Amino acid sequence: QSTQFAGSEPDALAISDDGHFLYAALDGSSSVQRFILPGLTTDINYSLGAGPYPEGPFFGVDLQVAPGLPHTTAVSRGSFAVSPVALGGMAIFDDATQRPTIADTSGDLYDSLQWGSDAQVYAINNEISSFDFYVLSVGSGGVTLAHDYPSEFSDFYVRLHYDNGTHYAYTDDGYVINAANGLHVGQFPASGYMVPDSTLNRAFFFGQTQSQAGSTSFTIESFDLSTLAPISEITIDNVRGYPLQFIRWGASGLARSEER
Repeated sequence: QSTQFAGSEPDALAISDDGHFLYAALDGSSSVQRFILPGLTTDINYSLGAGPYPEGPFFGVDLQVAPGLPHTTAVSRGSFAVSPVALGGMAIFDDATQRPTIADTSGDLYDSLQWGSDAQVYAINNEISSFDFYVLSVGSGGVTLAHDYPSEFSDFYVRLHYDNGTHYAYTDDGYVINAANGLHVGQFPASGYMVPDSTLNRAFFFGQTQSQAGSTSFTIESFDLSTLAPISEITIDNVRGYPLQFIRWGASGLARSEER
């Protein structure tokens, strides 16, 4: 077990799928720091740049490593000085080198992103009520917006998920989207922190039921990923702090992180 000082105000984290690199977006220094696993050895650091006044220096709104390409990352950039924050567009980096073309069409907000298949990145706007689902194309020159599908989900500040087995995108408020055409496939009768896993044919949600609102009790619900039918649920009492993230690990494990 190792520890390492990450830098100034670490926020978004991403691990390469080969387990070799951990990337951390550092809000305080407007940069991304890479660490070599498992020892957390400090590696490259790259700047996220800055926008015109009043935007100023950018921070990493979201950060994801390309599947099978541990040296390549997609970063959505934002500014604390403006609202909505995710106005800095999306950039692709190879190690510390930024590809020239940035997806920064005025008004597009890439608040949460996921790498898809066939050199694509999917993203959502979760800050304003158009609730867009974006499909972006990635090439050697950078990243460009290919499609914008509005009204694809219904809650603010939800996160996006993608499963390479189903080729569907999922949001924390339960929506299932066919990433190929932006059409709704269905909606789970649940909301919260969501994790899809086609290897188990399961979707998991961590959140509070209506009766648990205002308490320290939370519920993990599981659903059939194909039929969206509920399977089981587990109540967890006396949760301390505020949940921040919910992930799958190992063959069948679930884990959550929290802020205290």
